[in-house]
Amino acid sequence: MKIKKTLLCLSALSLLLCSCGSKDENYCNNDLTNASSKLKTVIKQVEDDRLNVFSVTEISKKGTSSKCFEAKEDIHNIYSLSKNFTSMAMGTLISEGKADVTKSIYDYFSSDYPNMDVKWKECTLGNVMTQTTGITSGFLDVDQDDVASFGDDYLKTALDHVPTETPGTYFQYSDSNYYIVSSVIKKITGNNSQELIKEKIFKPLNITHYDFVTDTKGNFMGATGLYLTSPEVAKFGYMLLKGGKYNDVQVIDADYVAKATSQIVETDDNGTFYGYSIWSNVGYKNIFYGNGMLGQYMVCDLNRQVVTAIISEESVSVVDELFDTLAN
Repeated sequence: MKIKKTLLCLSALSLLLCSCGSKDENYCNNDLTNASSKLKTVIKQVEDDRLNVFSVTEISKKGTSSKCFEAKEDIHNIYSLSKNFTSMAMGTLISEGKADVTKSIYDYFSSDYPNMDVKWKECTLGNVMTQTTGITSGFLDVDQDDVASFGDDYLKTALDHVPTETPGTYFQYSDSNYYIVSSVIKKITGNNSQELIKEKIFKPLNITHYDFVTDTKGNFMGATGLYLTSPEVAKFGYMLLKGGKYNDVQVIDADYVAKATSQIVETDDNGTFYGYSIWSNVGYKNIFYGNGMLGQYMVCDLNRQVVTAIISEESVSVVDELFDTLAN
């Protein structure tokens, strides 16, 4: 399906401490013994150009290779990579029959918001997850917008932005969409969405160092605000690369992972596609990826069976060069 194109809005912050070179698998091991030539090239680019990259991690069948560029390794906001975790948490509910991508957003929330615009009846959960709700501008970005303008009820603010285009026909990247996904999770489970992420994703992947940015009511923003290390992001990506399986445990249903990483909507005239929060491009064969503001990347290479995570606070154009090294 070809979608009309509008701009990409991604997301910005930083926190916490631990030592670099730790034996903890969730921190960099600074061991490049089994590193690929691509990773070594990326590390050289970072060091030669003195880029503000915090760490890089690669996972393959040979093991984990990582490099920390900080004196003290922190967890950092992974910005829009957060959407990937929210998407996979929703995937567990879909696979269990508790959520339905064909169900309208109106049906999910009209009982809570009696004055909700009926135009939301045309917009499904699947439309929200593919950023094709029918809104025409991005908003609800806690990293760049004035959060005071959101009011006390962020969900009401999101739903007050009524779709003006036909849902499913117009791609508009907006943090509001994955905040709605996070709110659907809360509606279904009765708990803040971060609890499902911790139980269904972090626990089986043994991700232990994290933090969440939440709304005024304590619910995870969904679109941004998850703090992790690059080894943790790489583990998550490797699980996706293996069809939702990690250490012989099926963490996310394989059919959902296949759908989420597929080319559901075309977002521009350059062959860029979006799935359920996951990107791909016809120019990068057998690659799917997640990214976020200030140079966050999770690059999954199906041919090489390698995942690389980059955590940084650098201009997107600069880190895009690192992405090109990994994806080509």
